[in-house]
Amino acid sequence: MKTGFIAERAKQIKISSLSISEGLRSGGFSSAFRGQGIEFDSVREYETGDDVRSIDWNLTARSGKTYVKMYREERDLSIFICVDFSLSMEPGLDKISPKEKAIETAALLAFAGRNIFSPVGALFFDGEKGPLFIPRTGEDHILTILKSMEDFAFCKNRKPVRGTQIASAMTAASKILRSRSLVIIISDFKVEGYEKELGLLAAKHDVVCLKISGSMDSFLPEAGSIRFKDPETNFRMLLPTGSKAFQMEYKKNFSEEISRWENTCKHSLANPILLDVNDDTVKVLGDFFLSKQSNQRVLKNNLAKFGADGWKAF
Repeated sequence: MKTGFIAERAKQIKISSLSISEGLRSGGFSSAFRGQGIEFDSVREYETGDDVRSIDWNLTARSGKTYVKMYREERDLSIFICVDFSLSMEPGLDKISPKEKAIETAALLAFAGRNIFSPVGALFFDGEKGPLFIPRTGEDHILTILKSMEDFAFCKNRKPVRGTQIASAMTAASKILRSRSLVIIISDFKVEGYEKELGLLAAKHDVVCLKISGSMDSFLPEAGSIRFKDPETNFRMLLPTGSKAFQMEYKKNFSEEISRWENTCKHSLANPILLDVNDDTVKVLGDFFLSKQSNQRVLKNNLAKFGADGWKAF
């Protein structure tokens, strides 16, 4: 992928983003923001099939007839996208690298937000924090974000910085987002020490952690003993890829890493999504936002944060 990839595929990305925006509009996260993204409009008499949670009990008691509250959507639900471009996101064995998958995913989410008239913001980082965009609406704003993302990802006019500032990015998002927002963090999460910041962010916002992985994360080609260098730390080691015992242990370590990461997300009340570079991004995101499981997780998260009274707002 070269810089300008998004501009060349803008039409295709916009069309593909429609199913994701439908999920954002009508899936679990829509319910989660009732009382945040939907405001009271009027009342009418109860009709068969109405949600009993919408009944206005005070008016019903006074009038002797059953009334339900009507709401209208506020279209100011902000979407904030944090994207990791650290060196561990560089190409592996697959046709598309984790970095390229992250760019594609962020572009789809940004256009999906535009489709439902939501303000969209973003923050990019590697070993340092990059450009930060306050959530705003409009296609020009989206295109500015995406161009800046490509420039940062491919180190236009700058040198890449080792390490990852994922914890600092979470802290920055917590500070700049004043109202409850949907925060999506795209990374390979090959780092530790961000748990506290993730918990603080998820206490104020609905957070989705999207972990990108490639074939090399769970499998290495059998090529005898090969020298490996960690792109983040420059640590070098000799890996016996021809050993079946090594291959089994390598795959086991990846599985355990996934379990630890998912547990970290759930403990922090964040929503984990696994995305392989070979997966259909549109399907994975669309299914997640539309799924009942997503709805249940979000409702459970909000109930845990706001207590029993919070349930009445849904």
